[in-house]
Amino acid sequence: MAIHLLLSLGLHQDRLEVGVFSPDFDKKVESYKKDYAAAVKEVKALKKFIPEVNTAKEKKITDRRVASLKKETARLKTKSKALLKQGQALYKVITDYEQQQVLSFESQYGSISEALTLISYRDYLTRLDNYLTENHYSKDAKADIIDLNSERMLNAREESSERLGDTRGKMFLLIYAGKFEEANELFMYAKDTIVVEENARLDALYTKIIERYMKK
Repeated sequence: MAIHLLLSLGLHQDRLEVGVFSPDFDKKVESYKKDYAAAVKEVKALKKFIPEVNTAKEKKITDRRVASLKKETARLKTKSKALLKQGQALYKVITDYEQQQVLSFESQYGSISEALTLISYRDYLTRLDNYLTENHYSKDAKADIIDLNSERMLNAREESSERLGDTRGKMFLLIYAGKFEEANELFMYAKDTIVVEENARLDALYTKIIERYMKK
């Protein structure tokens, strides 16, 4: 249950395998789950029972059950808030740990962000924009051309990011687990193969797109 709460806070299942957990937190969440399920069951039972209440005795019983349920609902609400707060603290422990692992890895093997950055299409769009301006394209025509081709370039970059992202994700999980040598093998593959190939593909595509207009 602790895992489910942490997932809701933004941690992927695989990342949690190398995280730090509190047995006490697990027990509290499991207890909350059972109490919540019991409260839901009582609500359903009361919905069926209330329409059948006829006698004063049955009404008293119903009133006591409703009052008890209200009290339990308030308790569960308070407990839920406390668990969320504790879960957020645990989330910070995990993310701080991961950040420290990344810094340790980078101190040995170099910056990940610098090595695994795909080329931006902004410079290509700037070249195209300058060309359109110099050749007196209207404001609307220029805007249409830029919008159309920026979307094409963005989609192409996202495709490259997906290919890189698979390897990058596996690399980070190894880093979090302290398996730096294995992580470095993926790091070198991503840097020397995937990034090189994808940047070459993107450069060729971006150039082809803008030259359709610049050669007219």
